[in-house]
Amino acid sequence: MDNSDLNLTIIYNNGDIINLEYIFISTIEKPELNSINEINEKINQQKNDILFNEFINKKNLENHYKKLKLSKLQKEFNKYMNISNNKSYKYERAKLNWDLQYDNNINNILKCKVDELNKVNIYHIESFSTDNHKLYKETFLNCVSLFDKNKYPIVVILNKNSGGYADLSKLMLELISPFVSITKYMATKSNKNNNNNIKIDYGNNITGYISKPEEDLIWLNNEIIEYKKYIKNKRAPTDILIFTDGYSFSAAATFIKYVQYYGGAIIAGFFGDPNSKNVIFDSGQSASSIFYNDTLYFISKSYRILNDKYNISMNMPGNQYFFDDLNLNIPLEYLVFPVDERVDIFHPFKDIYYDTFIKEALKILDKYKTRCNPNNKKLIYLSDKCKNQFENDYTFGGYECDDNGFWSNKCIAMHCDIEYVFNHQLNKCVLRKKNIDFLLIKKILLIIIFILIIIILVINFGKETEEDKDDENDSNEEELVDISENNEIN
Repeated sequence: MDNSDLNLTIIYNNGDIINLEYIFISTIEKPELNSINEINEKINQQKNDILFNEFINKKNLENHYKKLKLSKLQKEFNKYMNISNNKSYKYERAKLNWDLQYDNNINNILKCKVDELNKVNIYHIESFSTDNHKLYKETFLNCVSLFDKNKYPIVVILNKNSGGYADLSKLMLELISPFVSITKYMATKSNKNNNNNIKIDYGNNITGYISKPEEDLIWLNNEIIEYKKYIKNKRAPTDILIFTDGYSFSAAATFIKYVQYYGGAIIAGFFGDPNSKNVIFDSGQSASSIFYNDTLYFISKSYRILNDKYNISMNMPGNQYFFDDLNLNIPLEYLVFPVDERVDIFHPFKDIYYDTFIKEALKILDKYKTRCNPNNKKLIYLSDKCKNQFENDYTFGGYECDDNGFWSNKCIAMHCDIEYVFNHQLNKCVLRKKNIDFLLIKKILLIIIFILIIIILVINFGKETEEDKDDENDSNEEELVDISENNEIN
């Protein structure tokens, strides 16, 4: 196989051509290492690279290190290493202790900790996918309970999150930001035009068909409402910061974009292009659920041909999401959601970079006590002074961000009690849809059965009592007859 085998050319029916070139990047310069010494040298070099980046971040040299002479920079780095060694800091910082974590047998994809030093709670989420749904969910709920013991702000770090289970995404969103309740309307892509489908105009003369959107995950609403009842220390949206690297995909993209749409948290972007700060940083991508290979094979004749004849296997977006059923112009897949803030962190999250992320998080959280993003009117500053300012007692809100980037004194509605969802098209709270509460039905049936058993027992007891009385009366009658007979004989 040569390099040309790695290139892919796609030719569309309209004549457009896309050429894709694949490039493999390796951190190891030599294709082979001939000795243990060479391997150890390479490992030590990689460790030093990590420590060097930590040194650059800790000394705030991100914007200056290119101007410094290499000899001077190396001297400062060596000095830093000696200081670190004396303080037993060194590489051990990578062994950060997390309070709770879920491991998918490859790495920790969900972990959390209470940082007492910085007075902040941290979630690190690399995936909503799991091979043990119950254990993943239990780990998260334990994190919620742990954080509910304090009133510290919450920081969520989405790191190369490729999505996973939609129900976990929704559950975690609403319990991390408990003032937010959401609805997810889902429609399935189709290539057919019939009475049950809706035509969608994607722009540029591109159209398609989808099924009629219906609310997704209604069955989860009952459970979420019950969990929310037990949260004592609910964080306001301005006390919640979510870091996203922009990679957030599928369920992770719906997580980040729904929380933005409903004004549930401050959003900060990291790992962007340092040379394109004026370009919009979209918080996530491909906010749709996926049709996997088996599904595509089942529903598409042309895909079966590709799979059988050329052994082509792929996944593709299939179910599209909408924020509500009143606005079906653009699926969530094609909406861009800029982040509120961008930070100068240009590497994925690792434990060794923990301090860097926390430092940036604390700065942003402090900023949003007085300042805000004038381009984001959905994020509000919750205030008790806005109570009783709305048409009913289950609608509440706070101060809107003014055009100068400061919190105004204007109260706007944005949130609802847990039984309701704020509809942004109607600008009011609407009752949250619920699925049949099978647990409640089960309880009612058990009560009915219990009552019936008691009634049956009472009836039977009454019958037995009557029969006992009848037997007693019969005995008395017999005695009287006997006495009478005896008297007649006498």
